[in-house]
Amino acid sequence: VQAEVCEDEISFRWILDESMNSDPRILLQRLSLNNVLAGEADAGKFVNPELEHFSVWGKEFEPGKVYMNESRLWFTVQLASKRSKRLDQWAQEKELAVHESEMLRQSLMKDLWLNFFRKHQINEEINLKKSLIGKLEKILDKYRNRKFLSPDQIIEERIFTMVVNNFNLALNQLEREKLAIHHLFKEITAFKCEFKRIKAETNKIKWPKEDDLKTLSNYVSMKLKQAELNLSFVENQTKVEEAKAFQDMRLSPVVQNYKSPDKNNYMYGIAFTFPLPVFDRNLSARDRAAYSEQFAKKSIEITRLKEDHLFDYKLQKYSFGLKILNEIDVIDQSMGKLKVMSDGYSEGKLTISNIVEFCRQVDELMQKYHYGESVLMTDLLELYEQRGLIEIATFENML
Repeated sequence: VQAEVCEDEISFRWILDESMNSDPRILLQRLSLNNVLAGEADAGKFVNPELEHFSVWGKEFEPGKVYMNESRLWFTVQLASKRSKRLDQWAQEKELAVHESEMLRQSLMKDLWLNFFRKHQINEEINLKKSLIGKLEKILDKYRNRKFLSPDQIIEERIFTMVVNNFNLALNQLEREKLAIHHLFKEITAFKCEFKRIKAETNKIKWPKEDDLKTLSNYVSMKLKQAELNLSFVENQTKVEEAKAFQDMRLSPVVQNYKSPDKNNYMYGIAFTFPLPVFDRNLSARDRAAYSEQFAKKSIEITRLKEDHLFDYKLQKYSFGLKILNEIDVIDQSMGKLKVMSDGYSEGKLTISNIVEFCRQVDELMQKYHYGESVLMTDLLELYEQRGLIEIATFENML
């Protein structure tokens, strides 16, 4: 399988698919889920029957040996439907664990996309810095090709050199950041091959419209659903603790055998034991379960209010941020202006300070633009994650 994908370019879909099978956090969560699933046998178990037998022998009044045997087979009867209530509680625990696994999966997919998106930004920043360096290098070449430089020109040449060196250092840092993202993807996918590019990483991002995101309010919040599942689990725990107030009954058929030299008698009957609920009615555990139920109900109220407010807040932030970014064309306009300015400098119409300051402003604008994009993308994914709608199609629709 590895040989088929050992190429310079891989897809983001492939990274997502492989990470779901190789990411250590996913694997640990699956083991935790399996541990919960294995609890069904324990929740639905019956108590093993107990065999009780005793034999005595010796001499009574008459001569000869006397034997007496008694056998009992105890069966435990779980009163107050303890077994069915434990199974109900286990079913709720399983549903809660499955839901938490899904929340983790969506969170990891979100983190992967944010890293992929950052790599998309890094590509833009690298291209911009290379363009700026290229323009500045052309100007520097004019100084380097001269046999004699005036004192002012020497200062100008040094300033240009410092600016170029600064951009080269920043370029090196971006390459290292890109390498770190590649390493992260290789680590979580257990990919052995080297790759240089991810398909569609240079595509222009298609940002969803605000009206499309408003429809997400029709979906239940993942955290609210988690709180509701937790309440169901706690409610079943309360029922289990209430059932424990009635302790189990033990029933047994009884067989007795009396044997002497002149007699051989058999007797049959039934025995049972049942602890009377006088001193212990499991009150402490029942009270704790009741308080846990009250806490879970209050958590639902708080979570519902918080999630609704958070959704509206994130949507407003996204709408505002998208409007600002759509009004700014960072690369195309800036690079066009840079060409005009570098031509103007060659013609002696602009000073070195004009060119240097423009390059710095373009670079700073790009960084601020990308910071705004990162905040916008984080808000967008948190909206999707809140409603449990992070899937591969979510990302592919933005490429």
